[in-house]
Amino acid sequence: FMTTVFRQRQSAVLRLVDASARARQSVDVQQLFARYTLDSNGQIGFGVEIGCLEDGTGAQSFSECFDTATKRAGARFVDPLWQLKRLLNIGEERTLKSAIAGLRAFSSRVIAERRSVDADDLSARPDLLSKYMTNGYSDSQLHDTIVNFVLAGRDTTAILLTWTFYELAQHPEVVHRLRAEAAEARAHPALITGTHPGSGSGFFFFLATPGDERDSLYRGWATHGGSTT
Repeated sequence: FMTTVFRQRQSAVLRLVDASARARQSVDVQQLFARYTLDSNGQIGFGVEIGCLEDGTGAQSFSECFDTATKRAGARFVDPLWQLKRLLNIGEERTLKSAIAGLRAFSSRVIAERRSVDADDLSARPDLLSKYMTNGYSDSQLHDTIVNFVLAGRDTTAILLTWTFYELAQHPEVVHRLRAEAAEARAHPALITGTHPGSGSGFFFFLATPGDERDSLYRGWATHGGSTT
């Protein structure tokens, strides 16, 4: 389910990049990947289409609340007056409170809608919210658990993808190797099947040893059907 979700949204990302390339427009890849991972993890966590890659009004609202909440919460580490501001409901703390309320409103709506689903349909759904619901979690526990999952997977993955593309831009010889290996994988689908990293089958996951971590990343990405433009 998780792999399927990311692959589906990967196609949307490629369409956006392709459209920008044809129009000769630059792309903020970190912002694009942040939308990609928020959309994907939101689907995995809540089981609903957030639409961050489609520029819908609802998606913008959720994304803005999410961005604001993470930034303002992080700012507490360098603001010795944040507790006073929270008490007085002013400044960044007022903004943070509003963003958290927006996130909770979104999750509360989704949770309420999901509670109306019958038990058989609920147990058949693959998203985390439905799975946790079958275990008797309260609405508050569901909100905290799913939002934390989305938070954990969004920026970490987006930053990793951004840094990967930066490294690729700095090393065209690796891009050449990656394209060649991706072409080989597409020409010989059997290369991307296997049961063990050492089977010689081009399996996506493998055990990297010190010194070849970068090779492992590129090889895994390439044999999984990736491409660059």
